[in-house]
Amino acid sequence: MRIAVEGCSHGELDTIYNVIQRLEQLHSFKVDLLLCCGDFQSVRNEQDLKCMACPIKYMSMHDFHRYHSGEKKAPVLTIFIGGNHEASNYLQELPYGGWVAPNIYYLGYAGVVRYGGLRIGGLSGIYKGPDYLKGHYEKTPYNNSSIRSVYHVRNLEVFRLKQVRSMLPRKGLPLSGDHDIFMTHDWPRGIYHHGPKARLMRQKKHFRDEIESNTLGSRAAEELLKKLRPKYWFSGHLHVRFPAVLKHKELDCALFMVCVAVWGRWQGCHTPGRSDSSAAPDENTQTIKVTKFLALDKCLPRRDFLQVIEVPSPDPLELSYDAEWLTILRLTNHLLSVSDKTVYMPGPGSSERYQFTPSQEEIAETVRSMDGNLRIPLNFAPTVDSYKEARGKPRMDLVQMPQPQLNPQTTALCERLCVDDPLSLLQGNKQRPAAAAAASASASPRVGFVTSSSSINDSELNITMETSKLSTNPDEVRYSP
Repeated sequence: MRIAVEGCSHGELDTIYNVIQRLEQLHSFKVDLLLCCGDFQSVRNEQDLKCMACPIKYMSMHDFHRYHSGEKKAPVLTIFIGGNHEASNYLQELPYGGWVAPNIYYLGYAGVVRYGGLRIGGLSGIYKGPDYLKGHYEKTPYNNSSIRSVYHVRNLEVFRLKQVRSMLPRKGLPLSGDHDIFMTHDWPRGIYHHGPKARLMRQKKHFRDEIESNTLGSRAAEELLKKLRPKYWFSGHLHVRFPAVLKHKELDCALFMVCVAVWGRWQGCHTPGRSDSSAAPDENTQTIKVTKFLALDKCLPRRDFLQVIEVPSPDPLELSYDAEWLTILRLTNHLLSVSDKTVYMPGPGSSERYQFTPSQEEIAETVRSMDGNLRIPLNFAPTVDSYKEARGKPRMDLVQMPQPQLNPQTTALCERLCVDDPLSLLQGNKQRPAAAAAASASASPRVGFVTSSSSINDSELNITMETSKLSTNPDEVRYSP
């Protein structure tokens, strides 16, 4: 399966799809999936455009409204996350993900789905410390503050993503595979230390101070990278192509248990005075897991905004919910807040459950609530009219923001899972009672980082709008820290 990855879309869907189709013609293959790393701009009409945080002189309808209206259809399944230049009112209709147009799927504030045997996750928005601990309190019409805070990452979504099971093999439990993918709009903080940092500072001189103080990027994404350790991590936001390879060191559980057993037997019959430390498990029992990070540019001429990777696809190419993720949503519904006050997630020492990595029984209950069918339904239905080009260029200074609009896709999923729609709560509806508490899950293994000079070895294509260059040379993504 070939997956095209795009950095910041900025509404240029026609250009992106045209480049993919030209690439397919030039190299005689088919791209099966497009992933977009934010600033997608799913702008349906003038009212949506008014809800995007940017000066009026930069507001443009671009291409999406034609895909929303049905005038055009995306030629390849497209999955995207939100960034910091979005029609935020529309994305608020789909907090848990959904179709924004036929064949174009939004992952929600945070989400995990499955496609062709791959597990694909993402976190929308960008990190801003002052809003991180707040609830999802924003609703239209936005003011000058909430039009920006609405796309800021919240601790609830990060907490939920941290409950996703680690990739260490555990018999009988749902796993992330070797080709899992995660997307964020802004970069994980510190990732620049694992790639060609000097070149980055030459290209983007204004990054130097933040890189040297280790403040460039998202603290929340950094935490998730340490916890989730996917094979691929893609980002946009900073408008530059930047590859990095990050090695995680984790203990091989099977080998560790053998070492513990041998160590225990030795302790029972060792010679007095001999040091026990020589037989203890050490870092040689650890295995290495690699995350291949790639940031991409925005969709402009002569810019590196598109990359294609090829990965195995053991399953049919159909988009499905991830049962574990749906279960996490269900178990943590009581933590949802629509207040602008500080909200803390539960942790060790509290009287309530604080680990929500679900058990097999809890996952089975979720699957039953979905009637055993996890395939994502093709239930897109427009909730507003699309922009009519015959009306001419809109006078944005005269356009008013819309009122909040509930989306039937979200309503249907919430009913299935017995979870709340944040937008419905903001309209005054009552929150559902908390799900029954279950036994705490086991803690995930600790993970450390070591600098690596490994390269990305998969066949990869580096595409610009001007050249559509085919590259299978792994040196092009190799770095020397």
